[in-house]
Formats: sequence, C-alpha cells, structure tokens
Amino acid sequence: MAKTKRESKFTIIRDEDICIKCHLCVRMCAFDTHSYEEKEDTKVITNSEHCVGCCFCIEMCPTGALHIVKNY
Repeated sequence: MAKTKRESKFTIIRDEDICIKCHLCVRMCAFDTHSYEEKEDTKVITNSEHCVGCCFCIEMCPTGALHIVKNY
C-alpha cells in the first residue's frame, strides 16, 4: 500500500528579521518541526508538515519570531 503525504493543518512562519538563531525552537520541539544545518547553523529550517499546533515553540521564542497559521 502506498503512503500518502499528510496535509499539514498548521504552517509555522518565521520572521527572519527578528529571529536570533538561538535554536531554542529546535531543542524544545518534540515533533522535529524545526532543525538546522550543522554546517550552516545560521539558518533555522521549519518543516510545517511535522507541526501538531501545540504552539510551544511560539511561546518559548525569546523574540516572538514565530507565528502559526491554521490551514483549515
């Protein structure tokens, strides 16, 4: 049986102008929504497909650089 891609119910938006790349969202997310390249740790990557909408990363972000949008 073929696997189908799951539609994400949420989209995380990161304001790159105020994100300080502290990686707190990476460390705090239990669903691996946020990550970064070890070689280029100045860029935090967000994969909204993993987001379950708990908003923990948004609450923990020290600069308020993250926002969540519901896709339904």
